Amino acid sequence: MKKKIKQLLFIIRFSLSSRFPGIYGRYYSLFYRPEAGSLSAYLDYYSQYRKGRVRFIQIGANDGITHDPIHKYIRRDAWSGLLLEPQKYVFDRFLVPLYARTEGIIPINAAIGSEDGMLPIFKISYTNERWATGLTSFDKQTLQKMIDNGYVARQSLRSGIQAPEDRSQWISEDMVEVICFRTLAQKYPQAEVNLVMIDAEGFDDQIIRMIDFDVMRPDVIVFESMHLDDTRHQSLCTYLEQYNYRVSQVDASSIALQKKLPF
Repeated sequence: MKKKIKQLLFIIRFSLSSRFPGIYGRYYSLFYRPEAGSLSAYLDYYSQYRKGRVRFIQIGANDGITHDPIHKYIRRDAWSGLLLEPQKYVFDRFLVPLYARTEGIIPINAAIGSEDGMLPIFKISYTNERWATGLTSFDKQTLQKMIDNGYVARQSLRSGIQAPEDRSQWISEDMVEVICFRTLAQKYPQAEVNLVMIDAEGFDDQIIRMIDFDVMRPDVIVFESMHLDDTRHQSLCTYLEQYNYRVSQVDASSIALQKKLPF
């Protein structure tokens, strides 16, 4: 029953946002107040600071709405930008129809890489449930950890999905397109990128190191840090500090802010 209610609520949210984006955005204008100290509170304040004029790149957009920190601001404040999602099923089934009527939003069926080409990506093999597609990663070890700690088995049980008995069959490999930041800027030029949002399941720090900060230096970089151990996280914070960012832990993510920002 809980699964059916959850699915129904998703369908309602998705339909309202894709078919009536103005009404959906108006709801957030009138009634939404983020929890103090949350990632949404930072983004809300930044959107107000920029008066809604925020241009972004989101890496790992998935379905564009579930657990998505920026969706409400795209609808409420008309943020514009690029949404990268390498999983073709998720891209075609959700991301494209979600933003088909939205000016200024460009979905791209690719991942970020150090150079253009194709790379293997690792995913849960036996289901396209949102919890499963959200684990897809270039880092196979990160996905394997989610299997070893029991998370995948618990989610399968809650979803009523029968996983293969042989756990070696739980991970499949797909080849996906990757595009580097340089090519991305050439193909989809934007006047300025204010915010970069990264959800790459353990690959986040490598993606940040691919940014040419001499060419593109966004005010805000949000990345998922729960899959980074203390050494990798501290190394990344030190790396960002040399480009004048200060890093704070917020929920399961970290947010890097240019020190010039007044918050």
